[in-house]
Amino acid sequence: MTQIDREVELQLSEVVMALLPNSLVIGEEKVAADATLLRRIDEEWVWLIDPVDGTANFVEGKGPIAMMIALLYRGKAVVAWILDPVKDALLTTSKSEHALLQLKSTTTPAASNLRGAAWTRYYDDELRSAIERRFLSLGDVSPGSKCTGAEYLAVLQGRQDFVLFWRSMPWDHAAGILLLQESGGYAAYLNRDPFRPGAKRLGLLVARSQAVWNQVWTTLIEGVPDPERLLVREMNTS
Repeated sequence: MTQIDREVELQLSEVVMALLPNSLVIGEEKVAADATLLRRIDEEWVWLIDPVDGTANFVEGKGPIAMMIALLYRGKAVVAWILDPVKDALLTTSKSEHALLQLKSTTTPAASNLRGAAWTRYYDDELRSAIERRFLSLGDVSPGSKCTGAEYLAVLQGRQDFVLFWRSMPWDHAAGILLLQESGGYAAYLNRDPFRPGAKRLGLLVARSQAVWNQVWTTLIEGVPDPERLLVREMNTS
């Protein structure tokens, strides 16, 4: 967390509250100061703000970085924005109105041709080993960009087919998943439960279609015993 994160979140909070005065803002920096805010995520109108996604990259003076905002209505995302401030690229959508980019395809590549990112460096050693030994069955698997928003943009823009995440904090994923779903993509936890912003879960797989999601899940996760338990164990010891 940097002073820039806090200042940007404050400015964005003022803007969105002016748009919807009776709403609540839950930002990454606000929750760092008061974790009880997350208990209110299912209230009527809630803004989720990630002011500088990819803070580690920003501190090192490199990209990618992103800014993400999602508007929730009773716990479900209804409007989303992801901005790449370096490339001046903005993607936005609202529920059931569809994003500009449509990812649906009549064909699904073979697993060996799928490209994606896997943030397994944060995983429990046992789980990381079980998953990474299966990477050879896929195409190109990168370690990720340390910027969640950039990963969603890469899928939405067709530069990769899937991303396997560790944490699923709501400000990191609500905007990206709404954009993905409205473009024909799919997201779910490792036990196949659908993503929910208010859930405190670890292990999230997103893909440009449900068919691709199923391929990646079958290749990397199927048969791994209780992966979410291993993720929780790692979080509790880190």
